[in-house]
Amino acid sequence: MWTNVVFLSEDGEVLAEHGNYDLNASTLDESTTVVYEMKQGLDRAMAQITALPQGESFHFVLNNTIVKDNRIPPRGFTNQGFESVQAQPVGVTYEDGQFWADQALEIPCGATLARVAVLHQTTSREYVEFLRDENTTDARGQIAYDLWKNHGSSAPVVMAAITVPLAPHLSADVDELSLNAGGVQTLCLSGGPGFAGGLYFVLGSFSGTKPGIPVDGQIVPLNLDFYLLYTLENANGPVLNSSLGFLDVKGQGGTKFAIPPGTNLPPGLRIDHAFVILDLATGRVRAASNAQSVTMAP
Repeated sequence: MWTNVVFLSEDGEVLAEHGNYDLNASTLDESTTVVYEMKQGLDRAMAQITALPQGESFHFVLNNTIVKDNRIPPRGFTNQGFESVQAQPVGVTYEDGQFWADQALEIPCGATLARVAVLHQTTSREYVEFLRDENTTDARGQIAYDLWKNHGSSAPVVMAAITVPLAPHLSADVDELSLNAGGVQTLCLSGGPGFAGGLYFVLGSFSGTKPGIPVDGQIVPLNLDFYLLYTLENANGPVLNSSLGFLDVKGQGGTKFAIPPGTNLPPGLRIDHAFVILDLATGRVRAASNAQSVTMAP
């Protein structure tokens, strides 16, 4: 089981995808997602007895150990309870009572929608090819492979799916800048078509994002400090250029956070930025984005 996440622009363009499954090749891109599964294998003693490699194995009759089990626990899960029946997670930690798993994904610039799906597959290509290739006594391995191939190759089944609106959203190209060398973090503002042409204002804080500041029914995820006041009073300045302006016809905009070489700030300092969309007539906050951070490295 795995998650497939597709980030889309307002025009429907695919900007990024995680967990893509190629139906033609029957191959999952595991490098961009998390596969929730159990994998069996052989321990050292069994490997010596069978003359097979130690570790992960499709020899289910011979397997005598679990090398991976990151399957999401059910409601009511406790580590002690699962350990008592030898069903504890392997290679991952779940807290008592946890029945979910979190994944952090970077939202690309210009994304206004995310299509999220949870998929399940009964028989993988790797396993059925193993059955085909390892059976040298008769044709049953080939028969099993042909049945799999001729009946849809066990195409993944969508268990659940949802489309999530993302705008307004703030994304960045880097999450760290060097104090010694200086550098630039490019911030991408995605307001969505509903805010096309809207007035935006990018603000910052040195003191975190929670609890944030309630304004006009919105929570701006920045805490009040001298840097926030500085960004309020120095719009479109050298630190944050284009911090105040209008979103384009697609509801997008951009700014750059820049520090010169030799900047005198504490190493490890995290600086957060977020933007608000303002009503041009009243000045009220219509919407607030997420916060995007950057860490000061030596």
